[in-house]
Amino acid sequence: MRRAIAATIAAVTATGIGAGLVPAAHATTVTARTALHRTTVAVGQPTHASVTPNGTVTLSGSVRDATAGKPGVRRALHLELKTASGWVTRATGATNATGGYTLRVPTYWYGHHTWRVVAPATRTAAAGASSARAVTVTVPYKARGKASSHTFMQARVVRWNPCQVIPYRVNLNGGPAETMAVVKASFAKLTAATGIRFADKGTTSAIPFAAGKRGQLAAGITIAWTRVSTVSGLAGTAVGLGGSTWTTRPTAHYIDGGVALDKAFPLPKLSSTSSASVKKLRTNLIESVVLHELGHVMGLGHVNDRQQVMNPVDVDGWTTYGAGDLAGLARLGLDQGCL
Repeated sequence: MRRAIAATIAAVTATGIGAGLVPAAHATTVTARTALHRTTVAVGQPTHASVTPNGTVTLSGSVRDATAGKPGVRRALHLELKTASGWVTRATGATNATGGYTLRVPTYWYGHHTWRVVAPATRTAAAGASSARAVTVTVPYKARGKASSHTFMQARVVRWNPCQVIPYRVNLNGGPAETMAVVKASFAKLTAATGIRFADKGTTSAIPFAAGKRGQLAAGITIAWTRVSTVSGLAGTAVGLGGSTWTTRPTAHYIDGGVALDKAFPLPKLSSTSSASVKKLRTNLIESVVLHELGHVMGLGHVNDRQQVMNPVDVDGWTTYGAGDLAGLARLGLDQGCL
């Protein structure tokens, strides 16, 4: 049985009231400005319209000073992603000596993504933007179940800021030797599902959900092996807990999260004669729980669909997210925009 808890912080903001200022009398000077030159950005079709994660896709084109009828030489460029809350820059570059450019499109997470190339304004030229181009990054396996099989931890959908790299730390605390490899593989799968980047910041002695020690967690995500005597939420049949703390300032978002794993987790014993299948089974069992609890950390709740990782009963030992898991994680990820 897997259960989750989520701590909640009610953030209180204070609004300062500034005293009114009375401006002194002054003269106004009007300075004539030369109109900015118009910029056009041409873009071709992507080298591939559909790829698997991390496949190579580029966009090429050219920038012109349409007013002067000349190439836009050495112009800075932004490669922007269309999100639910607007366009977000995800890569940068510049035109060459003839005004041409080639930009590599990020393809590390699943989804149907829309891109454009923008030449920001300069002292003499206005900004320009290309037409939109679509690139689909496909899931490299057949996702199980229905995309509708997902829920969220909060009544309102709360997210991490997907435009920031989220650090994580691991408390091995006598846990299985496979822990670090499993954690890294799990975060890689979470990145592919959300577009959010995670950074390994090493080990820690912190334990999420330990009584009286909530404030000791660093920003980001902490994963720890522990016992029910330290984390009471692991009592009964629970083998893991996962959840996050969120604030409403300046907008609702998660600020830290944790996963607690029970050291009493009944894993197959290893010996010098253990077969590869037994070793694989151990790894899969650990990973299925880590993926589930990280789903809670990101904001997913439980579902009844046993084809999803977020089903609370760890019977099937899934090590890939199902269709419902992926749909829910997409609603918590980069495609929804920055916070």
